[in-house]
Amino acid sequence: MSWQTEIQIRELFKFNGLFLLTLSGILLIVVLTFLLINSFYNFLTEASVRVCVLLIFATGMYFFINIISSKLMSKSIKILTNSIDRISFREFDQRVPIPKNLAIKDLAESFNRMAETFSSVFEELSSERNTLSVILDTMADGVIVINENDEVTLINQAAKTILNLSADDFEKMRLAELVRDHEIIQLATRSKITRTILQSEIEIPDQRRLLSLIATPIGHSAPDGVLLTVQDLTHIRQTETSRREFVSNVSHELRSPITSIQVMVETLREGAINESDIANDFLTRIDQDISRMTHMVDELLDLARIEGDQQFMVKTPLHLSPIVQDAISFVKNKSDSSLPKLTSDISEEILVNANGEKIFQVFVNLIENACRFTQSDGFVEIKALNESDNVQISVVDNGIGIADEHLPHVFERFYKVDKSRSDFGTGLGLAIVKHIINAHDGEVNVSSVQGEGSSFTIVLPTE
Repeated sequence: MSWQTEIQIRELFKFNGLFLLTLSGILLIVVLTFLLINSFYNFLTEASVRVCVLLIFATGMYFFINIISSKLMSKSIKILTNSIDRISFREFDQRVPIPKNLAIKDLAESFNRMAETFSSVFEELSSERNTLSVILDTMADGVIVINENDEVTLINQAAKTILNLSADDFEKMRLAELVRDHEIIQLATRSKITRTILQSEIEIPDQRRLLSLIATPIGHSAPDGVLLTVQDLTHIRQTETSRREFVSNVSHELRSPITSIQVMVETLREGAINESDIANDFLTRIDQDISRMTHMVDELLDLARIEGDQQFMVKTPLHLSPIVQDAISFVKNKSDSSLPKLTSDISEEILVNANGEKIFQVFVNLIENACRFTQSDGFVEIKALNESDNVQISVVDNGIGIADEHLPHVFERFYKVDKSRSDFGTGLGLAIVKHIINAHDGEVNVSSVQGEGSSFTIVLPTE
C-alpha cells in the first residue's frame, strides 16, 4: 500500500468521523428541543384557563373603550359640523369646545382659528363695503355695475337721480329694463364684447338733458361685466352757453354805442366841430352813449358782486315800508320824463329779514322796469301781504304787458322783451333782482296779460 493510498484512507476516516460528530450534535439538539417543547406544553396546559380569561377580559375592555371613544368622537364631530354649517350662514361668532381627544382637539383648535380669521376678514369686508357705499352715495357722478348677464348688481343714488329712476329695488334687473335707452345699452354691450373703455355723450330729448357715459369692462380675461359711470352735463353745457351768450351780449351792447361814438367823432373831425349846433348835438349824444355804457358796466359789476357775496350778505330785520318809499322817491328824482302814478300800500308793521341796500336796489329796478312799459296816465302800485313766516310783495302795473313766450326769459341777462327799443335799459335789471332775491332765500315770479299789465311778486322770509 503506497503512501498515497494511506493518505486517502486517513482522509476518509477523518471525514467519517466529522460526519458522525455532526450527526450526533444534530440528534442532541433535536432531543433537547423536544424536551423543551414538552416542558413548555405542560406549563401552557396548566395556565391556559387563566390566559383565556384574561384574554377575553382584555378584548371586552378594548371594545368597550373603543365604543365610548367613538361616541365621544362622533359627538365632537357633530358639534364641529353644526358649527361649520352655521358659519356658512355668516354666523362667524361660532366656537367649538376643545375636547380631550388629541385628534379632535387639533381639529377643533384649527376650526376656532379659522372662525376667528373669517370673522376678522368679514368685519374688514363689511367696513370696506360700508365705506364704498358711503363714497358711492355721496358721488355726484352716477355709477352702475352690470354682471356678465347684463343684470344690475350695484347702482348709486346719483345714477338713480340722473337717469330719473323711481324704483328702489334694482337687484337682478336687466340694464334694458332699467334705462330703456338703446344708446346706453349699446355702449355697455360694445364695451363688454370689445374689452375696451368706451365714452359717449348721449342726449335725452324728452328730458332736454345731456349725459356723458363711460363704459369700462370688468375682469381681465372673460367678460365679467361692465362698470358704467354717468355724468349729467346739462348744467355745464347751459353754463357754457350762458357764458357765450353773455360775452356776445356784452359785445353787442358795447358795440352799438362805441360805433356811434366813433362815427360822431370822425364827423366832428371832418369839420362838423365848427358848426356849433351839430357839434353840441353830437357831444350830447356821445355823453348819453358813454352814460349808457357806464350804467351797463356798473350793473355788470353789481351782478358780479351779488353772485360773489351771496353767501356773505348781511341780513337784519327791517321795516319794509320806508325802503319802498325811498325807492319811489329815487325813481321820481332820477326820471327826466313824466311817470305813471306811483303808490305804495304797505303796512308800517311789516318786517323782512333782508339787506337794506340790496332790497332798495330790487325795488328801484322793478319800479323803473314797470315805468318803462306803462303810459304816463297809468299806475304802478306796490303792495305787501304779511303771512306766517314770509312777506309777499307785489309790484303791479297796467302797462303794455308781456307776451307769454317772453315770460320764462325775463330774468335772464341782457334779455329784452322789446328789442327794437334799445334805449330802454341794458337787460340786466331783472337779472340783478333775481340774484338778490335768491341771496335772501326768497322767490321772485312774474305774471302778465298782454295789453293789461304785469305783476312781479317777491316772497321774502321774515326771519
